[in-house]
Amino acid sequence: AVDLWLKAGYYCTGLLRSGRGCNVSPAATASAAVNRPEKPLILYSYEGNQFCRLVREVLTELDITYELRSAGKESPRRSELAELSGGSTQCPYLIDPNTGKSLPESADIIEYLYSTYALWTPPPEILDFTSKFVMSTLKPVFAVIAPLQAGSNRLEDIDYQATIQSSLVEIEHEINSDIVVIY
Repeated sequence: AVDLWLKAGYYCTGLLRSGRGCNVSPAATASAAVNRPEKPLILYSYEGNQFCRLVREVLTELDITYELRSAGKESPRRSELAELSGGSTQCPYLIDPNTGKSLPESADIIEYLYSTYALWTPPPEILDFTSKFVMSTLKPVFAVIAPLQAGSNRLEDIDYQATIQSSLVEIEHEINSDIVVIY
């Protein structure tokens, strides 16, 4: 049953996003005036995380060269990431050596990428509707899949459960207080 939930999480996001991240966006190529990074960006990410996937898709859509540093659970890159981010191992985490900017949140990373390396961002009114529909539909699925993707079997650690509950409250507050945009 666990494998089935994991597989559902991996494919559900792709189906709902209708092929996003498969093609380069005209926002990145429509004019010579588009700012292009000289050095590759660095992205700490791991497979199976929907927020990391969003950032990778936007990097592809904007045709930005980047170095992917896989920082999954138990990865030696986790301590490297903690040093860079001031103790956090949250993924995704983007470093832009061209501007000296480092960002830990997928929404902030995506906003930064579009504002720095594209001529325009997708229209928010269309995406706002999509985000609300997709997020409300997938919320129960994410509640089951997220702990599985994080490597918890829910029996190991009471502190882990407390952290999950705290994170859920924080996520709920963020979702209800800000527009969540899925590109």
